[in-house]
Amino acid sequence: MDFHGQEDVRASDDIRMEPQPYIQSQYSASPVIKQILDDFRSNIRPDADIQTFYKNMMDIKTATGVGLDTWGNIVGIARTIILDDDTKITLDDDFYRTLLMYKALANITDASLYTLNYMINKLFPQYNAMVFSVIIEAQDKNGTYYNTYPMHVRWLFQRYLTDEELALFKVGGTLCVGAGVGWDLYQIDKENVFGFAGSGLQPFNCGVFDPVGTITE
Repeated sequence: MDFHGQEDVRASDDIRMEPQPYIQSQYSASPVIKQILDDFRSNIRPDADIQTFYKNMMDIKTATGVGLDTWGNIVGIARTIILDDDTKITLDDDFYRTLLMYKALANITDASLYTLNYMINKLFPQYNAMVFSVIIEAQDKNGTYYNTYPMHVRWLFQRYLTDEELALFKVGGTLCVGAGVGWDLYQIDKENVFGFAGSGLQPFNCGVFDPVGTITE
């Protein structure tokens, strides 16, 4: 087909149905060879490979393995996380995808308490975690109350996190904290922590006073 001689190529016959110039004349009447070549052309169509590439590499919702590692290189978060005691935690695809999407969301959010609470429950939707500002008030000579504690926020989980969840929190959970704001993490398992009447915690001889899961920046 000579496209240069066509006024409207849309009116032309489907080029895929025309005889192919790469078939030598002595084989042009062979239905078997023509079918083999036609099948070969159909099987190397790029659209199927493009869809596979997009699914496994480009779409973060479906990307796996190397695809997610590539996303991690782009946003600057590795799959393997090193904790304070030099323990290495390698996140599986589901945890890693959650962390990468959390990082993307953290890039466009503010550092308000509302945002921190919203974000931590995106990262751990099943735990109903809470974030609040630590305030210790004092009264000056004029009777005005003010916060004597430096800017500080606290995360509270009502259960102990696994090593993998803790690694996920330490890398992603604090991404939305404002500059100069300190933080700590309390893990309180209601089944094992002592509390006075009305607290909903355990009575005497049934729990510890201080949660062993307290982590400070």
